Amino acid sequence: MEYVRRKKVFGLFLSSGVIGNPDYTMDSINAVARVLRSKHKFKGYIHLKVIPGASDAAIEDAFSLASAVSLNIETPGKDRFKRNRYLYVNTGFIKQII
Repeated sequence: MEYVRRKKVFGLFLSSGVIGNPDYTMDSINAVARVLRSKHKFKGYIHLKVIPGASDAAIEDAFSLASAVSLNIETPGKDRFKRNRYLYVNTGFIKQII
């Protein structure tokens, strides 16, 4: 947070390799964003990387915390992407990407 106070950074990008399982990893990423937003009152840019295979609830939580989210579509492929109902139905990513 010192870099933020000194105005050296205005945002951050949070990502991870899968630790244990996709939901555990996504929950960990979301927890960091939640601490930044609530405890540290960080209002800057937060970009979260959606972990392929994470549950709809974990992804919705990321959407509520982040300024932007992204997904590595080269990893899951179209069939895997379709299984994630939240991203497939609610965001229109399929029409934009494929």
